[in-house]
Amino acid sequence: MHQLGQAKPRERLEYIVVHERAHLIEPTHDAQFSALPALFLPQAAELRRLLNALPVSHQAWNY
Repeated sequence: MHQLGQAKPRERLEYIVVHERAHLIEPTHDAQFSALPALFLPQAAELRRLLNALPVSHQAWNY
């Protein structure tokens, strides 16, 4: 998570965590899943939009 934190603004990381935790309830990206993040993070839709607007880049993960 540390390297991910360097790549994305903090508030968008919160959305990523909520999104991934929602998969514990609903494993797919269906309509039920889409409603879950907003239950825990009211601004989820806006954060998702902002996150998706960021450029995508390759990151090397050193294991």
